Amino acid sequence: TLFPYTTLFRSLGGSMFPLRTISTQWFRRLQIGADLFMFNKMNNRAPINEATNNSGFVGVEPDIYVNWRVTSDVAVLIRYGVFLPGDAVAGNSSARHFFYTAVTYSF
Repeated sequence: TLFPYTTLFRSLGGSMFPLRTISTQWFRRLQIGADLFMFNKMNNRAPINEATNNSGFVGVEPDIYVNWRVTSDVAVLIRYGVFLPGDAVAGNSSARHFFYTAVTYSF
């Protein structure tokens, strides 16, 4: 094949700082956002790390997240997403939930 990759994903998202105008410094750098990912196989018969059939649509994943720069040195990240399998996924077609948290200390 011409392409070494077997999957293609598209994304759409947005974010905002809803508390930027409040008087306290604590929450001015609180960012909330959402992303939507769509996964497809570039070749319907291409193998991926999931049991699939000959359909191309692997699924979609909406995510929501909060990024908070607590101080100039500390950031907290929280992300939740749910993968909704598409027609290409064989077998277990139930939703898969993902939860991610991180604290970053920069120096």
